[in-house]
Amino acid sequence: MIHYLQILSECHDEWVSIIRSFGGGIYSEDIVQETYLRIDKAGCKNKIVIDGEINRGFMWITLRNNYINFSKQKSKVT
Repeated sequence: MIHYLQILSECHDEWVSIIRSFGGGIYSEDIVQETYLRIDKAGCKNKIVIDGEINRGFMWITLRNNYINFSKQKSKVT
């Protein structure tokens, strides 16, 4: 059985591209890696990969939420 993170990583360049489109810039790679960690930690693997197929809508929302959280944290730093 293929691990769900392996399935997600096959589209890694696409995820990085999505974060760049949000304005992630040089932090895009880090935000995607953080997204993988949050998915693993939250235990929502049943929602992200269904029957071996990536739920792209759920992934897009997760990436967007991580980018927003990152932006909030970045703006707090002085």
